[in-house]
Amino acid sequence: MGPLEIGVATMSKVRLLEGAPSRVFVTSASGAPPGGSPVNFSGSLWQYICGFGCYSLYGFTGQVLTAFGSTDPALVAFGRVRVGSSLAVAKSVLGAAFSGLEVQCPGVNYPAPKGYQFTALVSSAKVFYWYQAAPDAGFSACGS
Repeated sequence: MGPLEIGVATMSKVRLLEGAPSRVFVTSASGAPPGGSPVNFSGSLWQYICGFGCYSLYGFTGQVLTAFGSTDPALVAFGRVRVGSSLAVAKSVLGAAFSGLEVQCPGVNYPAPKGYQFTALVSSAKVFYWYQAAPDAGFSACGS
C-alpha cells in the first residue's frame, strides 16, 4: 500500500496521505458494529469512496492500521495485478497460491510475513477486491 504499512501506520499517517475519510464507523462499547457498516469489524473503520462501487476500507485497532480492503482498480500490486485483472494474471506472481473456487471466499494469497495476509479475492475468474491484514485484524477478507 505504498507508504502505509499494515501493523505500523497510524490514523494520523493515513489521514495525512488520504485526507479525511468519506465515512467513519466505530464499534460500540458493547462490541456491536454500527449500522450501515460495509463489514463486521472491531475497532475503527474508515471508508474512502473513489467512485460508483469503488471504495477503500482502512481498519484500525487502537491507532494502528491493521486491515485494508479495496475495490479501487487504480491500485496495482506486483506491477501488474489490479481489480479487474484475470485470475491467470493474479496467479502469475511468484509465490502466489490460489485457494480454489470451492471455498467461501476464493482468492489468490501472496507471500506475507507470518500471521499477515495479502489476498486478491476473485469472482468470475477476475480480481474484485484487495485485502491486506495484520494478525488480529479488525475485519476479515470476506467482510463478515
